[in-house]
Amino acid sequence: MIQLSLERLSAVLGCVPPTTEVDFCGVSIDTTRAQPGHLFIAVRSGDFDGHRCMTEAVAQGAVAAVVEPGGAAVPVPHLCVEDTQKALNRLARFWLDRVSPRVIGITG
Repeated sequence: MIQLSLERLSAVLGCVPPTTEVDFCGVSIDTTRAQPGHLFIAVRSGDFDGHRCMTEAVAQGAVAAVVEPGGAAVPVPHLCVEDTQKALNRLARFWLDRVSPRVIGITG
């Protein structure tokens, strides 16, 4: 499970550090899978805008968020990035580099 501070994540994403420090222990982009202690990344995709789900994510226990400018009011410590999808990809690459998992490809 990913465990990281919001301050460390701001360095990974190259954005302004948060004014309030918080650690998170998991990442969600779907409020139905959000759990207490998670970071919620408000991804936009097609007609869907994760920023509209911010209140629900916090109600599910999200302690921090990654949002885009002008997305919505954010009631938890957060990082503001230009593109949340790219931020999610950078976080994934950072975490994979950090844990060096064995990757197996299955085709068929």
